[in-house]
Amino acid sequence: MRKDCEHEDEEYKKRAEVRSQEQVALAETIKILTEDDARDLYDKTMSFLQVDAASTAAARERAVSRVVSRIAKIAKAHKNWALVGLAVRVRLDAFTKVKEAM
Repeated sequence: MRKDCEHEDEEYKKRAEVRSQEQVALAETIKILTEDDARDLYDKTMSFLQVDAASTAAARERAVSRVVSRIAKIAKAHKNWALVGLAVRVRLDAFTKVKEAM
């Protein structure tokens, strides 16, 4: 039993050391990310992200269209009306988001 306790104590010390190192690393990371240089870089990349968001929205719409087509095809093959309803709801949800954006 004493051997087990010693082993557990050693394991605890190792875990505590690792946690301490992780805390130091996180503190350094936060310091780096909140510096002025990091903020300047972030400001420069925002315009790129905004352009990318538009292409992401178009890609999302194409993906929704493919999903609806595939669900409808499977629903027709299996004569499953629940899947047909799902395809219609997916399509309508996509249009709801477009209408909200206007």
